[in-house]
Amino acid sequence: MSYAIHIDRFTTLDDLKPKERRDPEAVMAVLRRTKRFSVWDMDNRAICNTVCDLMRAGRIKQVDTLGYPWCAVEILNSVVPPRDRDP
Repeated sequence: MSYAIHIDRFTTLDDLKPKERRDPEAVMAVLRRTKRFSVWDMDNRAICNTVCDLMRAGRIKQVDTLGYPWCAVEILNSVVPPRDRDP
């Protein structure tokens, strides 16, 4: 008998480089794409501070529509940096 095993990653923002973790636009780029972050992402102080700053600035809002460990976000002010725009 065979079984399928699905291994999920429980982070989305943790793949960012240390400098990008403090960059609101780099974090927003990931959140625009994934629409979520993990509670495990918040273990990193730089990521936690950046996400909290984005919430305080009204750029994102946490919505509880996903199960643990995921936190869904609604993008409220999605300013797309020029490097992300299609030509």
